[in-house]
Amino acid sequence: MKTVEMINIALSSALSGDGESLFCSIWEKYRKRLLYYVTAVMHCSREDGEDQLQEIMVKVFNNLDQYRTGSSFNAWIYAIARNHCIDFKRKADSRPCGGELRDCDDKAPDPFEALCSGELNRAVHGCLEKMDDIDREMAYLRHFEGLRYKTIGKVVGMNENSVKTRMRTIEAACAGN
Repeated sequence: MKTVEMINIALSSALSGDGESLFCSIWEKYRKRLLYYVTAVMHCSREDGEDQLQEIMVKVFNNLDQYRTGSSFNAWIYAIARNHCIDFKRKADSRPCGGELRDCDDKAPDPFEALCSGELNRAVHGCLEKMDDIDREMAYLRHFEGLRYKTIGKVVGMNENSVKTRMRTIEAACAGN
């Protein structure tokens, strides 16, 4: 049985009372994946990413009743993470320097360095660094998470064909480096 199917079954029982065990399952399944996603999208340290991950997981837990059984759980949870990152960046941009919450710095350790090894992965990582936010996010979701174009489209708010076209452009640009 696929994880998404298990989550759908657990969701049914959670909505009638057992939310804690479902949340534990979601935490175990998505914690590392979302942490890498958040640190990649926000260019932040692992510690800052973990802070953001906790906030994202609270949003997931508080909105479990909003998930439509049968739709893509991956797309739903990544959309929550993406929207959280966008909101956080927007708020960070409006804060003056020295605010209570600090923006992630460029000198933070990169989780992909630990995750990726070999020349090909270093080339992919170098290419990701040169991309704008949306392209980096789509490339990450496709190549590191293995999501389908349709699911990526749901996460970033594009149709499947637009994602395919943009991914071809991204891949061509990276191949030229």
